[in-house]
Parts: sequence; C-alpha cells; structure tokens
Amino acid sequence: IPRLDLAKIGALTFALPDEDTFIPLKLARRSLNEGGAASAILHAANEVAVLKFLDNKIGFTDILDTLEYVCSSVKSPKAELSLQQILGYVDQSAKLAEEYISRI
Repeated sequence: IPRLDLAKIGALTFALPDEDTFIPLKLARRSLNEGGAASAILHAANEVAVLKFLDNKIGFTDILDTLEYVCSSVKSPKAELSLQQILGYVDQSAKLAEEYISRI
C-alpha cells in the first residue's frame, strides 16, 4: 500500500453521514444524547454481538439487530448514576444480548 500523500490529493471533501444507512452511528449518537448509562448499554451489547460474530455464531447483520433490540429494551434514567449502577446496566445489557442471540 503506498504511503498517503495529502499534498498529492490536494483537497478532501467531507459530508454528513447518512444515519439511515449507518444505523450504528445513529444508535451511538442517540445514546450520547440520552445520557445516563445509554452509551454503556450500547457498548455492552456491541461487545457481546461482535464476539459472537467473530466466533461465527451470528452473521454480520445480526450485530445491528442485537444492538437495536438491547438499546430499545434497556433504558436508564438520565440522572447521574454511580459506577455500581452503570455496571448493573452493563451486566443487564450483556445478558439480554446473549439471550437475544441465543434465539436467532
């Protein structure tokens, strides 16, 4: 692979991502806006789903299905949470992702 030479490229063009195409990005932004443990919930579901994908237990598109299911099922309050509370949501989300994946 040749070394990237930005001077040869001359100009870069950026555009807003299409969140209807890149749904995981939409989920990530939504979790940031929701606050509470929402980002930790998304992360826990993603960790489980990606590991299952890498172990050939689920297909690639099953990752997104798992994320959507867990994020719509587990809600945390917007209030400030303790580390212990956040870890509880992480555990709940990981277990729910495992259960969901076992049914697909």
